[in-house]
Amino acid sequence: MRMSLNRNDPGPAIATAPLLLALLALAPASADPAPLLEGDLGAARVSSQSYAPPTLLTQVASFGAVRVGDWLYVYSGHVGPTHHHSVDNLSPVFARLNLLDGQSWELLPCPERLQSVVLLPHPRGPIR
Repeated sequence: MRMSLNRNDPGPAIATAPLLLALLALAPASADPAPLLEGDLGAARVSSQSYAPPTLLTQVASFGAVRVGDWLYVYSGHVGPTHHHSVDNLSPVFARLNLLDGQSWELLPCPERLQSVVLLPHPRGPIR
């Protein structure tokens, strides 16, 4: 598949949110993560089990996400039409997904609706 960063390129659309969630869910939470590739030939580790990424609570783009321990935190993001920016088009949801079962969501207080939020992992919870 060809991928381009040129926004004028009519290349294929890529569903990044499920891919991002899958990568975050699988990523180690330690400060010294294991390499993604192993062996002299750089063969990627592949699980013999199939994996389906978790489903978000709502369709959202430009959200913040971080893994802390056994939880994946997802903060706000854009829920309106493309290039229509207003507070009404920002999600009021801050939630965390239990990665042990991959389907239990817990709603958390969302103090502010934001887009493109950076979240950082901390042992006591995410830092915004």
